[in-house]
Amino acid sequence: MQNNSFKAAFLAVPQGFHKSVCGALDNLQEKEEKAMNKKVTFKRVLVAVAIAAVLSTGAFAAVVGSSWTSAHNVKGFDTLPTPQQIEKEIGVSAHLPQSFSNGYAYAGSTTNAHEVRDADGNKTASYMSLGAQYKSGADTVFLDVMEEIHEESESLQPQYTANAGDIKIEGYEYINRIVPPDYEMTEQDKADEAAGKISFASNGSTQTSDTQIRFITWQQNGATYSMLTMDSPLTYDDLAGMAKEIMEQ
Repeated sequence: MQNNSFKAAFLAVPQGFHKSVCGALDNLQEKEEKAMNKKVTFKRVLVAVAIAAVLSTGAFAAVVGSSWTSAHNVKGFDTLPTPQQIEKEIGVSAHLPQSFSNGYAYAGSTTNAHEVRDADGNKTASYMSLGAQYKSGADTVFLDVMEEIHEESESLQPQYTANAGDIKIEGYEYINRIVPPDYEMTEQDKADEAAGKISFASNGSTQTSDTQIRFITWQQNGATYSMLTMDSPLTYDDLAGMAKEIMEQ
């Protein structure tokens, strides 16, 4: 699937992921109101990662359950921002590398303002993030940084785990399938969606196309980091290796 087509549709989180989290997304209002001036719960990191990945320019909004999330670019950095600049913009410091040992190099970043609203349009949460891109040839790794996100009593079940000292790295993946507006899901489609294997979305295209989404996340020094790829040759271990290089900065 072409990246332009992918960016035209929300990188939807599979229904199976939703079910693995404490409560459905359409019941978040009360909990997120409590987080307005505190920290965003872990279930929102998936939405934040997805939006950060497609936010190369402009603004973006996506419906998730009966709530919706919007984001827009605040400031761009052609050169690598310093930890002090990052802290000033998003409230938490982060040391990012100019490049990784596998050849992926910094290609720009933006700070992004996120808002979460309920079905009535009431703002229930807001936060800032930094989204950076690292490129090697035609492949891109999307790195997202925001304030630390606290998990609730029930959390997503990762498909990959690794440890770097006392820091735990968790990995997730699924297929984002773009389908025509009149597409009717089969029973197998419904089963795959319920299991978290495939997410279905439509952007008006008459063609069906798939994008393999893989990302990892970890927490360090008050920040939540996520690295996301789309149809990338990078494995979980490759991404974890890149994460460890960030941790060593």
